[in-house]
Amino acid sequence: MILSGGEQRGAIFEKVTNLPDNVTKIRYAFTTSTVIPFSVMFLTVTMGALSA
Repeated sequence: MILSGGEQRGAIFEKVTNLPDNVTKIRYAFTTSTVIPFSVMFLTVTMGALSA
């Protein structure tokens, strides 16, 4: 994105075929990166409250 000036098509993107999934699906990666920590935190707090 930086080298291409913000364009998502062109010579740079045609040459790169092995982009990781989180680059091509950034919204999905961001969602899982936020949902998983919050669910782990919720489970940790819940188990701690139940055991107290």
